[in-house]
Amino acid sequence: MILLGLILLSLLQYNSVDADGTVPDQVHISFTGDMTEMAVTWNTFEPASQYVVYKKVGTAIQATAFESSEKWVYGGITRYRHTATMTKLEYATEYEYNIAGRSFTFKTLPKDPQSYKVCVFGDLGYWHGNSTESIIKHGLAGDFDFIVHLGDIAYDLHTDNGRVGDNYLNTFEPLISKIPYMVIAGNHEDDLQNFTNYQKRFSVPRNGHNDNQFYSFDLGPVHWVGVSTENYGYYYSYGMQPVLTQYDWLKKDLAAANANRAARPWIFTFQHRPFYCSNLNSAECQSFENRLIVGLKCAAFPQQARTKSRGAGSRPSRDLDLDTTVSIYVRFVWKFWTLTVN
Repeated sequence: MILLGLILLSLLQYNSVDADGTVPDQVHISFTGDMTEMAVTWNTFEPASQYVVYKKVGTAIQATAFESSEKWVYGGITRYRHTATMTKLEYATEYEYNIAGRSFTFKTLPKDPQSYKVCVFGDLGYWHGNSTESIIKHGLAGDFDFIVHLGDIAYDLHTDNGRVGDNYLNTFEPLISKIPYMVIAGNHEDDLQNFTNYQKRFSVPRNGHNDNQFYSFDLGPVHWVGVSTENYGYYYSYGMQPVLTQYDWLKKDLAAANANRAARPWIFTFQHRPFYCSNLNSAECQSFENRLIVGLKCAAFPQQARTKSRGAGSRPSRDLDLDTTVSIYVRFVWKFWTLTVN
């Protein structure tokens, strides 16, 4: 009943946004790459100068994070994306933050944690989100520390001129305003405007290219790397430059991470489509886009083209590298997976 109440409250808040336009909604937090920081992103439907006031729970001393805002238009609807970064956070500490009268809390992770839990899933819709209630319930209970969503968000973020994306993020707001929500684009994020709804709705660690289709961050013994398989799948629509830009960035990022194996021995990559796919009778592996990705991957890194296939139950495939670079892939979300790093 508590969970249902949170979701209903979120929807009621969304309705109030329709009437007012300046009430912050779709509030969610994400890592910046610096674990003494936390980015917070929200939406309004009218221009508004807003900021984030935050403090440690139980204390009176406050700090202010000033936002940057950007107007964007999709399907005739104007939205304003706001992003602010809370800085100088202490490790393993609970914080309260307030945006235009709306209050939220989150807790930072310990310094250099050697063990943590991650909820990893993909392909989760607003209308048929079979796992939505379970994910929110377990997240609010503290069963995992952050989320990695492997694309195909809301089905689709841009449906009904973006209203489905609005509703999806408002439904998840009670959870993703509290724990970091890290995302990567899937094919359903293509909105025929070069992934505008995805690009404008989410904040990720900066990669130097003003593009949230790929990024990385360090946490404990793991270097996390998110890459866009959709740059390959849609090169015929948006050109080869995104492929080449990501490839150049990835080579440098992995080289630096490999040189740092003593401190962080694990490299986890995550993406929407699998780099390695063993279902020979499935379009999940044999479609043009997926064959292109596998071909390019094997051509570029032939020494890493060794795989160990494992059954995935109701999911078409889950293939892991044999070396210590682990590729995480989850296709359907009948049940979400929790990954424990220790």
